[in-house]
Amino acid sequence: MNIIQSIAIAIAITGLLSGCNQPTTNYPVGIIDMERASQETGNTDAAIEALDKLRATLQQQLQDVQSGFQQRFQESQQKAGETPTDEQKKQLSQLATEAQDTLSKAQENATETLKKKQTELFQSLHATVQAVANRIARQRGMNIVLLKNSSLILTNDEQTDITDAVIEAMKKQGGDINKPPTQIQQKATE
Repeated sequence: MNIIQSIAIAIAITGLLSGCNQPTTNYPVGIIDMERASQETGNTDAAIEALDKLRATLQQQLQDVQSGFQQRFQESQQKAGETPTDEQKKQLSQLATEAQDTLSKAQENATETLKKKQTELFQSLHATVQAVANRIARQRGMNIVLLKNSSLILTNDEQTDITDAVIEAMKKQGGDINKPPTQIQQKATE
């Protein structure tokens, strides 16, 4: 269990204990299932589609780089003829090494670009859901909202789970990861 989870549990327990002597219908702690909210609002599919498009674009770019080097190598081989000189063999070897290095760097860049996009999509989704969840939690008098996690939350009361309300609000507001989170946050605070 990491330190953030430990702090969240301590705060949740403190909030629950401080409210034990007071009759209330409000629940100070809310729970949200981010995965379900993402799936049911179509954001998971949108993220997968965006990543697939980017992956296809990057693969095409890599193929273009590879094809370009193959063409250069074949042209150099043809110029050298069937019996290349030692100098021509050296140039062909350097060209092959350069091609391999360039392709390797392009693959690393593509992987990094894909990971960066995946992180951006996750952060955008989190910010979008968080804005809506914060508004709903305030409306319900909740002080804390925890992410649903089977290793952290063993059971919860139906009234503490705000996932359905968040999904409904996101669908009404058009809360998806393709919109800047600031637009969703502005709508959520209105």
